[in-house]
Amino acid sequence: DGTINSDELLDDVRQSMRIEKIGSVGEEKVPAGPNVLESDAIIIVEGRADVLNLLRYGIKNAVAVEGTNIPRTVIDLCEKKTTTAFFDGDRGGELILRELLQVADIDFVAFSPRGKSVEDMSRKEVIKTLRNKVPVEYVRDQYFEDSAELPELKGGHQGAEEPEPPEKKQKHTATKRPRDH
Repeated sequence: DGTINSDELLDDVRQSMRIEKIGSVGEEKVPAGPNVLESDAIIIVEGRADVLNLLRYGIKNAVAVEGTNIPRTVIDLCEKKTTTAFFDGDRGGELILRELLQVADIDFVAFSPRGKSVEDMSRKEVIKTLRNKVPVEYVRDQYFEDSAELPELKGGHQGAEEPEPPEKKQKHTATKRPRDH
Protein backbone atom coordinates (compact mmCIF):
# COMPACT_ATOMS: atom_id res chain seq x y z
CA ASP A 1 0.00 0.00 0.00
CA GLY A 2 1.35 3.38 -1.01
CA THR A 3 0.24 5.40 2.04
CA ILE A 4 2.60 6.47 4.79
CA ASN A 5 1.68 6.61 8.44
CA SER A 6 2.00 10.16 9.78
CA ASP A 7 3.45 8.88 13.08
CA GLU A 8 6.15 6.97 11.19
CA LEU A 9 6.95 10.07 9.14
CA LEU A 10 7.18 12.19 12.28
CA ASP A 11 9.49 9.61 13.92
CA ASP A 12 11.70 9.59 10.80
CA VAL A 13 11.96 13.39 10.82
CA ARG A 14 12.73 13.46 14.56
CA GLN A 15 15.35 10.76 14.11
CA SER A 16 17.10 12.55 11.26
CA MET A 17 17.09 15.81 13.23
CA ARG A 18 18.70 14.07 16.21
CA ILE A 19 21.40 12.46 14.10
CA GLU A 20 22.41 15.82 12.63
CA LYS A 21 23.25 17.07 16.11
CA ILE A 22 26.36 14.92 16.55
CA GLY A 23 29.37 17.12 17.12
CA SER A 24 32.84 16.91 18.55
CA VAL A 25 34.53 18.09 21.74
CA GLY A 26 38.07 18.97 22.72
CA GLU A 27 41.29 19.39 20.78
CA GLU A 28 41.05 15.78 19.59
CA LYS A 29 37.60 16.46 18.06
CA VAL A 30 36.09 13.45 19.87
CA PRO A 31 32.61 12.49 18.50
CA ALA A 32 29.99 13.54 21.03
CA GLY A 33 26.31 14.27 21.51
CA PRO A 34 25.22 17.90 21.84
CA ASN A 35 24.71 17.78 25.64
CA VAL A 36 28.07 16.28 26.71
CA LEU A 37 29.57 19.54 28.00
CA GLU A 38 26.41 20.75 29.80
CA SER A 39 25.27 17.43 31.30
CA ASP A 40 26.16 16.31 34.86
CA ALA A 41 26.56 12.75 33.56
CA ILE A 42 28.14 11.30 30.43
CA ILE A 43 28.12 7.92 28.70
CA ILE A 44 31.41 6.80 27.16
CA VAL A 45 31.05 4.56 24.10
CA GLU A 46 33.51 2.98 21.68
CA GLY A 47 32.93 4.92 18.47
CA ARG A 48 31.02 7.46 16.43
CA ALA A 49 28.39 4.91 15.33
CA ASP A 50 27.56 4.25 19.00
CA VAL A 51 27.11 7.99 19.67
CA LEU A 52 24.80 8.16 16.61
CA ASN A 53 22.72 5.20 17.75
CA LEU A 54 22.23 6.71 21.21
CA LEU A 55 21.29 10.04 19.58
CA ARG A 56 18.60 8.22 17.58
CA TYR A 57 17.02 7.28 20.92
CA GLY A 58 17.30 10.78 22.38
CA ILE A 59 20.42 10.14 24.49
CA LYS A 60 22.50 13.26 23.88
CA ASN A 61 25.30 12.95 26.44
CA ALA A 62 27.44 10.21 24.82
CA VAL A 63 31.09 10.64 23.88
CA ALA A 64 33.29 8.21 21.90
CA VAL A 65 36.83 7.12 22.77
CA GLU A 66 37.55 5.63 19.31
CA GLY A 67 40.05 2.99 20.40
CA THR A 68 42.26 2.10 23.34
CA ASN A 69 44.24 5.35 23.26
CA ILE A 70 41.87 7.32 25.51
CA PRO A 71 41.71 11.01 24.46
CA ARG A 72 42.72 13.62 27.09
CA THR A 73 39.33 15.31 26.54
CA VAL A 74 37.51 12.16 27.72
CA ILE A 75 39.80 11.77 30.76
CA ASP A 76 39.10 15.41 31.74
CA LEU A 77 35.31 14.95 31.30
CA CYS A 78 35.43 11.85 33.54
CA GLU A 79 36.96 13.90 36.36
CA LYS A 80 34.11 16.43 36.32
CA LYS A 81 31.06 14.27 35.59
CA THR A 82 29.29 11.09 36.66
CA THR A 83 30.54 8.66 34.03
CA THR A 84 29.12 5.41 32.66
CA ALA A 85 31.29 3.32 30.34
CA PHE A 86 28.97 1.57 27.84
CA PHE A 87 30.88 -0.84 25.61
CA ASP A 88 30.32 -3.87 23.42
CA GLY A 89 30.42 -7.13 25.38
CA ASP A 90 33.32 -8.42 23.27
CA ARG A 91 37.12 -8.47 23.49
CA GLY A 92 37.42 -4.96 22.00
CA GLY A 93 35.04 -3.47 24.55
CA GLU A 94 36.91 -5.24 27.31
CA LEU A 95 40.29 -3.91 26.16
CA ILE A 96 38.99 -0.34 25.96
CA LEU A 97 37.44 -0.63 29.42
CA ARG A 98 40.67 -2.03 30.86
CA GLU A 99 42.59 0.97 29.48
CA LEU A 100 39.91 3.46 30.54
CA LEU A 101 39.93 2.15 34.12
CA GLN A 102 43.67 2.84 34.32
CA VAL A 103 43.52 6.47 33.17
CA ALA A 104 40.06 7.86 33.98
CA ASP A 105 37.59 8.20 36.87
CA ILE A 106 34.66 5.96 35.87
CA ASP A 107 31.56 5.57 38.08
CA PHE A 108 29.49 2.87 36.33
CA VAL A 109 29.89 0.19 33.64
CA ALA A 110 27.39 -1.34 31.20
CA PHE A 111 27.99 -3.91 28.44
CA SER A 112 25.84 -4.61 25.39
CA PRO A 113 24.29 -8.09 25.27
CA ARG A 114 26.69 -10.80 24.12
CA GLY A 115 26.92 -10.87 20.32
CA LYS A 116 25.50 -7.35 19.89
CA SER A 117 27.30 -4.06 19.56
CA VAL A 118 26.04 -0.79 21.04
CA GLU A 119 25.49 0.59 17.53
CA ASP A 120 23.11 -2.32 16.69
CA MET A 121 21.01 -2.23 19.86
CA SER A 122 17.32 -1.29 19.85
CA ARG A 123 16.03 1.57 21.99
CA LYS A 124 14.57 -0.89 24.50
CA GLU A 125 17.88 -2.80 24.77
CA VAL A 126 19.86 0.43 25.26
CA ILE A 127 17.56 1.70 28.02
CA LYS A 128 17.47 -1.68 29.78
CA THR A 129 21.26 -2.08 29.63
CA LEU A 130 21.90 1.43 30.96
CA ARG A 131 19.41 0.88 33.78
CA ASN A 132 21.28 -2.31 34.74
CA LYS A 133 24.71 -0.65 34.88
CA VAL A 134 26.96 -1.75 37.73
CA PRO A 135 29.22 0.33 39.99
CA VAL A 136 32.80 0.46 38.73
CA GLU A 137 34.17 -1.06 41.95
CA TYR A 138 32.56 -4.38 41.06
CA VAL A 139 34.07 -4.41 37.58
CA ARG A 140 37.43 -3.10 38.79
CA ASP A 141 37.69 -6.10 41.14
CA GLN A 142 37.01 -8.45 38.23
CA TYR A 143 39.64 -6.85 36.01
CA PHE A 144 42.45 -6.22 38.46
CA GLU A 145 42.24 -8.93 41.13
CA ASP A 146 43.63 -11.40 38.60
CA SER A 147 44.21 -9.55 35.36
CA ALA A 148 45.04 -12.76 33.46
CA GLU A 149 41.48 -13.98 34.06
CA LEU A 150 38.72 -12.58 31.87
CA PRO A 151 35.47 -11.44 33.55
CA GLU A 152 33.23 -13.93 31.73
CA LEU A 153 35.40 -16.82 32.93
CA LYS A 154 35.25 -15.62 36.51
CA GLY A 155 31.53 -15.18 37.12
CA GLY A 156 29.78 -16.24 33.93
CA HIS A 157 27.94 -12.93 33.60
CA GLN A 158 28.62 -9.50 32.14
CA GLY A 159 26.59 -6.96 34.01
CA ALA A 160 23.18 -8.44 33.13
CA GLU A 161 22.62 -10.15 36.47
CA GLU A 162 22.90 -8.83 40.01
CA PRO A 163 26.52 -8.21 41.00
CA GLU A 164 27.91 -9.81 44.14
CA PRO A 165 27.78 -7.48 47.12
CA PRO A 166 31.01 -5.44 47.36
CA GLU A 167 31.45 -6.50 51.04
CA LYS A 168 32.76 -9.90 49.89
CA LYS A 169 35.69 -8.27 48.11
CA GLN A 170 36.89 -5.99 50.93
CA LYS A 171 39.84 -8.15 52.00
CA HIS A 172 41.70 -7.06 48.84
CA THR A 173 41.48 -3.30 49.39
CA ALA A 174 45.12 -2.96 50.47
CA THR A 175 46.35 -4.02 47.01
CA LYS A 176 44.19 -1.59 45.02
CA ARG A 177 45.47 1.77 43.97
CA PRO A 178 43.62 4.63 45.74
CA ARG A 179 41.13 6.66 43.71
CA ASP A 180 41.31 10.44 43.82
CA HIS A 181 38.03 12.34 43.92
